[in-house]
Formats: sequence, C-alpha cells, structure tokens
Amino acid sequence: MTVAVKTCGLSTPESVACAVDGGAAFVGFVFYPPSPRAVTIDTAAALAAEVPEAVKQVGLFVDAATSYRWTCCSCTALNPPTGLPISAAGSGKPS
Repeated sequence: MTVAVKTCGLSTPESVACAVDGGAAFVGFVFYPPSPRAVTIDTAAALAAEVPEAVKQVGLFVDAATSYRWTCCSCTALNPPTGLPISAAGSGKPS
C-alpha cells in the first residue's frame, strides 16, 4: 500500500528540506497570520523555490480574500485555489 504524506506548517528552509528528504508528497504553507507557523508571501516564495516539481505544494488559508489567495498562488507553486471562479479563457485566474 502506498501512502502520500503531507507535511504542513513549514516555515524554514530546513523544515522544507527535511520534509522533502523524508519523502513527503505534499508540503504545506500556512497563510493565516495568527498562526505561529504562518509565513509571508515572500517567505513562502523563497521556500517554494527549494521544493522539487514532483512534490506538490498546498496552502492553508482562513477566511482569506480571493485576491490574497490568488497572489499566494502566483508567487509560489501552489495549485489555484479550489472554489474560485475560472476565467472564460480557462487561464485559472479570476475574470
């Protein structure tokens, strides 16, 4: 049986490296400022640059504005947020 592991709340290059080296299929960044594990967009972008393409990146948001979620996605390798409107051109960005 194969298990896909997600490690969330990563906030340092060392924690990202540990998760990747440990075989995580997903790494997660917290974009909720009250959390002690929260990262800024700039920090997340720097951390995301160290994640191999084979490892998926996810973000945790709490009551975040759509524009903020899109900004986080465009600055990192996060997949576009689910539940957000897709443009008619299918670019994945809001129309």
